[in-house]
Amino acid sequence: MKLSNISITISETDLLDILKRALTSKNVLIEDIKINKSIIIKNIRYKIFKNINLDFKILKVLENKIYVEINKLSFKCMSIPKTFLDIFIKFIPIEFVKENRKNRYIFIFDLNEHIKNFNTQFFIRKICTNSGFINIVADEIFIKNNTNKLKQKGRGGLFLRLTQTILKLSGDDIMSFIRDFIRTDSVMISGIDVSQAVYLKGIIVNSFEIGDVSINIKDLKENLLYVQLKIINSIFPGVNIEHIPIKIFVKDILKSLNNLNLDLDINSVRFIDDCIEVKINNLNLDMKKLPSNSNNIFLK
Repeated sequence: MKLSNISITISETDLLDILKRALTSKNVLIEDIKINKSIIIKNIRYKIFKNINLDFKILKVLENKIYVEINKLSFKCMSIPKTFLDIFIKFIPIEFVKENRKNRYIFIFDLNEHIKNFNTQFFIRKICTNSGFINIVADEIFIKNNTNKLKQKGRGGLFLRLTQTILKLSGDDIMSFIRDFIRTDSVMISGIDVSQAVYLKGIIVNSFEIGDVSINIKDLKENLLYVQLKIINSIFPGVNIEHIPIKIFVKDILKSLNNLNLDLDINSVRFIDDCIEVKINNLNLDMKKLPSNSNNIFLK
């Protein structure tokens, strides 16, 4: 399955929760995070180190590599010269910080290395920080289909809490979704257009030509999507079937992604720029299992 574009907003609370979960096994404690032009992690505690504040900024993202620069290191509000950064790094139990240095103060976080065993692939186009939020825009998100799963050891898993997520689904994305979840030769669709409605062209079911189908969004309430289906250009001349109401419960669709435990609130669904824009509030993702990286199939 493929998604053309996704925009993610991570709040200070989201990032604090993500880092707390990620660092629990390392016995690193964090009390607070502030995000503006830079990101400040406040009151870091690890063994003999206490009340450490770390100020850093995201310089750029290039080929899925995030370049991060250390601005300031302080202890109990007293600034520590950055020349002592090497001593501090020797004691922290996070290997990627030690191994991914471009120079003394700039670190590179290579997302390609960290997602290679996941069932997704994506390309980060932009990351910016401002006024309490990190905004991330990714393009060309591919979801691999793999029935083999690899259980995480210990607590494991990946947990993300995102304040807001915006998906943009093109006609090609929707076709990819249909090919993924309708695994049968009895249904064929020649193409899909997305403008003011989802327009499925040339539908054939069990060698019976239905014609074209238009699907329009009428309403959205509490993750229940109300759509209106209309059959047009039927093989029977002059026969159009209109105003067929359908209810789609979004969480029923998500159940098919059986390696993900998702909790979300769909805020809005609308047609924009020849895409369907889906805005999601308060998305919680708890991935308990990761697919092994064998026999992967990309669905485009």
